[in-house]
Amino acid sequence: MFWFREKKGLYKYLRDSFILIKNSFEKVKVHTNDLSNRINDNNEKIAKLEGVISVLMNKEQTNEVREVVSQTPHTTPRTTRTPLRMKADRLLDKAELMNEINSMIVKGLSTTEMYNLIVDEKQLIKKTCFFKYLKLVRERSSQTTRTIKTN
Repeated sequence: MFWFREKKGLYKYLRDSFILIKNSFEKVKVHTNDLSNRINDNNEKIAKLEGVISVLMNKEQTNEVREVVSQTPHTTPRTTRTPLRMKADRLLDKAELMNEINSMIVKGLSTTEMYNLIVDEKQLIKKTCFFKYLKLVRERSSQTTRTIKTN
């Protein structure tokens, strides 16, 4: 323990320490409130997106039912694709393709083999998109391995 010549020195030291600790706790409270607000905002955004996706899926199902009912033997099936539906499809397709590329990387396939399979054989995407997705997948996998190593 510190030796103080006077009680005033001890009281001043304790008071200053108390003020520092109090300020630290107030800062922690502010940061936790900010984080909880951000979490709530993100939860609201996720709920909105889930609602949009469910609405889009319902609209697609009703469009498919209408197409089947309205078809006659002499007509061709209609393809009604709204811009909103096309955007949702692209987002879902991107996530699925990135997961597939990641699983191929885990399996140990080379870039050439993945390219031949996805672009040439299945014709899911074009060359530039493939390499863009491959880059994103590798960046994400390197970030997760870095966090595992550092923790």
